[in-house]
Amino acid sequence: MKKTLLYVCVCISFTHFATAQQIWNDNFNDSNVSDWTVINLDAKTDGSETNIWRASRDIKVNGTGVFDYTIGSRNIMGTYVMRNNGQLYGDGEQDDWAVSPPIDLTGNDSQALTVTLHAQSGIYAPAGQLLKVYLGYAPDDLSDVANTFTEIGSIVLSRQPTEQTADLFADYKVEIDAAFNIGGEIYLAFRAEDHYSIEIDEVKLSIERLSTNDEVKNQFKIKQNPVKDALLFVDNAMSQEDMKVNIYSANGMLVKTAGYSKEGVGVASLTNGLYVAHVETPEGTVSLKFVKN
Repeated sequence: MKKTLLYVCVCISFTHFATAQQIWNDNFNDSNVSDWTVINLDAKTDGSETNIWRASRDIKVNGTGVFDYTIGSRNIMGTYVMRNNGQLYGDGEQDDWAVSPPIDLTGNDSQALTVTLHAQSGIYAPAGQLLKVYLGYAPDDLSDVANTFTEIGSIVLSRQPTEQTADLFADYKVEIDAAFNIGGEIYLAFRAEDHYSIEIDEVKLSIERLSTNDEVKNQFKIKQNPVKDALLFVDNAMSQEDMKVNIYSANGMLVKTAGYSKEGVGVASLTNGLYVAHVETPEGTVSLKFVKN
């Protein structure tokens, strides 16, 4: 269920020195998604089982070898393509939506937003489960949500053959440009198409607060880019004791956390591609984009 402001956290920003203030979250610990609107646009069912988002636990295999979404360790909001006999299937024709309760941004308009999802694809799901993220403004009729909401980003939930039963919940982030934040009430929506199973453990919305502390921002620079084995930073005068580095992939997934060090952060194990390093300091976070080569 919706909760009020809890704490100050750090958000992704490619170009700014910023902190972010969490303004809303839902961790589904009450096993209730009645304040969410679930929509099955494909209108498909399998017997009496409708393929929609629901409150459940993360799916496991029970003692009789059947998939069971009542025995996991986490309370989540999930969508599964499941038959009445407890077997999962996928026919590539799903279009399932979950729309949040209204989120009041009064007084916080024109601020960049960050959506953080703690999520995974369900066990035995194929690689590449795509989840699209949308934004809407106090819609009167949700039946046309595909046309009245704006797609703002997506995440890809992956599970390798060697990870078929592993707990892979991780943070994924989607940025919302300040231009989309017109204040008042907004709605977040998640769209799962052609999926097998997707599970969300928590949803958080944060507002980015930009800092004018250019002196701090300018102290953090990457020595070399592209990066091969170690992400090295230009020396700065700030204390390293209360600083750390979070590295996110291009699709917003947290892939590495390490202490800040002038000797660098090892990245040799990362696959080649675009990443963002977030250097957290007591004054805020500096975001630095780099290429692993």
